[in-house]
Amino acid sequence: MIAEWIEAGRAAWPTIDRDREAFVADVTARLAPDATADAARAIHAADLWLTGACAAGDRAAIALFDERYLAPLDGVLGPKGFAPDQIDEVKQELRRKLLVADGDVPRIADYSGRADLRTWIFTAAVRAGIDLLRRLRDTPADDAQLADLPAVADDPELAHLKDRYRDELRAAIHDAIAQLAPRDRLLLKYHYLDGASIDRIASIYGVHRATAARWLNAAREALADRSHRILIARLGVSPTELRSIARLVESQLDVSIRRLMDPTPRSS
Repeated sequence: MIAEWIEAGRAAWPTIDRDREAFVADVTARLAPDATADAARAIHAADLWLTGACAAGDRAAIALFDERYLAPLDGVLGPKGFAPDQIDEVKQELRRKLLVADGDVPRIADYSGRADLRTWIFTAAVRAGIDLLRRLRDTPADDAQLADLPAVADDPELAHLKDRYRDELRAAIHDAIAQLAPRDRLLLKYHYLDGASIDRIASIYGVHRATAARWLNAAREALADRSHRILIARLGVSPTELRSIARLVESQLDVSIRRLMDPTPRSS
């Protein structure tokens, strides 16, 4: 398995050199202690080869990340109604959040490898765009519309899975939220339901903003992981479907958090 991870990384990014032991440790750290061989095969090792190099400040890796993942965001956000200047702002903000250390490890290091990197980035970009529009008050925060914004709309396979497993996905995320540690649930509520910024959350807990950001990301990752595990157990999917299920969870997680944690009744 280790040889397969290394070969996948080298094949995908031949111009990026990485320490093999550090890379293997990086991938292994993202697997559960009781992870099966199928789960180990499903992880996106090639994407982790790139993100790990970016987190380490490798200039060649960062240039490739800009070219392959940030530059294409024009084609993702433009059709969804974002203006060119708004797209530029989203890309700048996303680049800062993911690649700039800001006194801590860059957030690109938080990429788990469960969903493919493109889906992870595109979803993060749309989320950042939504936050920007909310700040500018250019559009109402309508969850019914937001549900269609993430990269699912541009991915026929994910669109099919979303339609097929809509109720199961909602139930899995609902149950996963209930299983979270109290602080994790509260962090998600502050950010996704109350709209609290990282700085506001840091102020509430009396910690550095980097710590608050790390806590929030860890809470979201914990929810994604639990949701993924619950959904797989209930659906009994084949090993070949593991990655697709992970991508489905990742693409719909944020909207689901807002919906499932909001106590306000919604009309159908």
